Amino acid sequence: MRCGRRCPPPDAEVDTQGADGNDDSVEAQRDLPFQQTLVAAGRRIFLWHSHHADPKEELASRQGDEILPKLERTVHHAQQAGARLAIFGHWHIPLDVEVAGVRVINPGALAAGNFFTRQSLQSCGVLYLFAGGENAFSHINLADPARRYAPGF
Repeated sequence: MRCGRRCPPPDAEVDTQGADGNDDSVEAQRDLPFQQTLVAAGRRIFLWHSHHADPKEELASRQGDEILPKLERTVHHAQQAGARLAIFGHWHIPLDVEVAGVRVINPGALAAGNFFTRQSLQSCGVLYLFAGGENAFSHINLADPARRYAPGF
């Protein structure tokens, strides 16, 4: 799954699901949905990048540093989709938190951080779905992939 930016390349022989991101190419925006709900191992997973399509709304959403109110939009969309697991990418900040019965995960980003982002490391993650409905998610710090990484909140 990917939550923005085309990865792997379009010619890769890998089955991926994703959603378009705010900086994706016109082709990616054409080929990928704004959001989607996947069903895997009997679970509904809400997947999106989480940016606002309207640039004015996007700028307004960046005001303030309170995280929980910003997560409410993702939680709402996941609940509307009947999903108890939501994965998004827009912030590029590793996150794993439960809000209102929805587990909200941001795997971080593969790209290096820059002046404009709060991203401090390059990361990705692995989602495990177990029989009986349990799930687990592991963040991976790409600079030290052998060492367990748990983002703070």
